[in-house]
Amino acid sequence: MADLALQTGHLDQLIEELSMHIAGELRERFARAAAAKAKSENSIEAGRAYVAAYAEYLHYVETLHKVSEGDTVKRHN
Repeated sequence: MADLALQTGHLDQLIEELSMHIAGELRERFARAAAAKAKSENSIEAGRAYVAAYAEYLHYVETLHKVSEGDTVKRHN
């Protein structure tokens, strides 16, 4: 899709597809963390499941932020 955007000169389709994919992944991770949080006090295993879901959610958000800031991408100047 990146190549097609360059070939056609139209970036909107790529932006839409990436945005939809990222939104879906973020919603999925958030839902897992929220569901796990609601059960986190039921048992030690549930608490651990929440910590794992929270960590996955948080790391995904942090990675998105770093990428959006250009931290993980080498820039060619």
